[in-house]
Amino acid sequence: MRDVRPDAPIPRVKSTSAKWIWAAAPAVIVTLLAIYPVVQLRMLRGHDWNGSFAYLQGDELIYAAYVNSLRTGRPRSNNPYTGEQDQPGAPLGESAYSIQFVPAYAIALPARALGLSTSAAFAVLLVIIALSSSLILFFLLSSLTGDRRLAAAGVLFVLCLGSVPTLWGLLQILRGLPPDFSHLRFLRRFAPGAAFPFFLAFCSLVWRMLKASSRTTAYGSALAAGLVFAVLVFSYFYYWTAALAWITCLGLLWIVVKPEGWLRGAKCLGLTAVVMSAALLPYAWLLSKRAPNQLEVTMLAHTHAPDLLRVPQLASMILLVLLLVLKRFGFFEFRRPASIFVTSFVLLPFPLFNQQIVTGLSLQPTHFEVFVANYGILLAAVLIAGMVWNAMPRPGRRAFNFCLLLVTVLSIAWAMFEVGRSTAKFRPAFLTRDEATPAAKRLVELATDSSQTDVVLVTDPVVADYLPTIAPQAVLWAPHMYGFADITTTEDKRRLRTLLYYTGVRLDGGSAEKFEELDAEKKYYFSSLLGRNRIDRSQSNTWKPVQAAEYENAQRSYLQFLSLFDREMASRPKLAFVLTASDRAVDLSNLDRWYERDNGERIGKYVLYRVKLRP
Repeated sequence: MRDVRPDAPIPRVKSTSAKWIWAAAPAVIVTLLAIYPVVQLRMLRGHDWNGSFAYLQGDELIYAAYVNSLRTGRPRSNNPYTGEQDQPGAPLGESAYSIQFVPAYAIALPARALGLSTSAAFAVLLVIIALSSSLILFFLLSSLTGDRRLAAAGVLFVLCLGSVPTLWGLLQILRGLPPDFSHLRFLRRFAPGAAFPFFLAFCSLVWRMLKASSRTTAYGSALAAGLVFAVLVFSYFYYWTAALAWITCLGLLWIVVKPEGWLRGAKCLGLTAVVMSAALLPYAWLLSKRAPNQLEVTMLAHTHAPDLLRVPQLASMILLVLLLVLKRFGFFEFRRPASIFVTSFVLLPFPLFNQQIVTGLSLQPTHFEVFVANYGILLAAVLIAGMVWNAMPRPGRRAFNFCLLLVTVLSIAWAMFEVGRSTAKFRPAFLTRDEATPAAKRLVELATDSSQTDVVLVTDPVVADYLPTIAPQAVLWAPHMYGFADITTTEDKRRLRTLLYYTGVRLDGGSAEKFEELDAEKKYYFSSLLGRNRIDRSQSNTWKPVQAAEYENAQRSYLQFLSLFDREMASRPKLAFVLTASDRAVDLSNLDRWYERDNGERIGKYVLYRVKLRP
């Protein structure tokens, strides 16, 4: 007779080769899904390819720019968009990138040693993240459930369906809006992508610690978990805080429920907590040296208001009710270590979205929604399914196998749909960047020791974001410039207004009523002038609708700026180059009032002008 106790492990298959087949199959599938956009877009260019690789989510450009700055030898604290960096006796101040430096150096140093471009290094990173995440997750699931088939299906369920618990994209379809799907979210490079396998490793080590039969294994795992947490601290804010919230939930449940051997488990958790605390000390020191603009850049909100309507929390409530029902019918027992482990993930969204009730601080909680809580919910669902299967009599195996097959097929199908949509979404930007790559490489050839102080006016914001991932020169303005340490909101807007002035952009019709009627470019510029992410309600739980007066003030401020523009303003910063597309007319007459342009150098579809400030 089969052991029908809840959490009773299924006898393991002894074949080592079979074990690795079950582990390798989902890892290969996830990796193929990960690299599909890179391969597809590379093939799209064919013989016209200029050496760029696909960036699949908007923020990847700023991470790539920072990695490129380190790859070319700049110090940890620098702004690749403005050229500013630490100087002797004049520290730049810490930014989110210089504090979370581990992934950047882990990419930049090997890239420098191997002679890889930043773009190529990011392509390799996709494979590493997909493989390592899949394998670590497989061994975590197989260790908890004892079933390799379930673990293999679970890897695909968790990694392929990350957008489902948030309903991002799905809600847009239901509302009749164009769906906004992103490439598998855990793969965003390098944050959170590079840290994601470490987050899974942290959870795996904690479970290994709790189930270990020997003291040496338990305390060794506890120490290793603490060290992995230290890597998370200097890799990605939302993962180390999530790891802290999760292990706190787990520890409280462990002490309250008191499973068998709970005291040794509590001591091991205490050891991990000590190492975790030690890792936070240097982090706090770096944080104390942050640049003045960082609180504004990160949109830190001061509020004690609860946030109870996030979709992952609603999913958690459903899972909690399910656990109570399963307990009622004998399929779940809260006192078992595996049950406590699962319950901690079910509870995780509540402290993630409501810690501000105690701390009074909320920092872009949407990142918890799309990078943490969603995967925690999916992981909990797989583990609950495994426990139900463990408690079922043997005749249920055929039906369960069919369910695993169905889940596997649906998970892959959804991921293929999402990856296909996101690839199509980023195709225009990829083409623009690849066409601009020869011009960026030409700027590398023109670089001198002082080139980081040379400034390029780039007329296309897509290219402006991309240029610092290759070239050492600064840019006048780029959409992601503001994220680094030396750019205040005032300076960011001043540079944007200067760019708009030089390129002859008018912002007529800037009222709230007409905002939605503006073309995409003007809408984008207005959004930046109103304030970073001001129109994105997902970034803050204190968001309020934009008022008509805000649009009118943005337009009025721009017109006032134009009326006051003079030579002194034209020299801050002083331009050295102008890069513009030859097939897209740009009115540079305002620029020509203050700068002398040469005849320009045609580089593919782009023209690179050298400019000099008029006397």
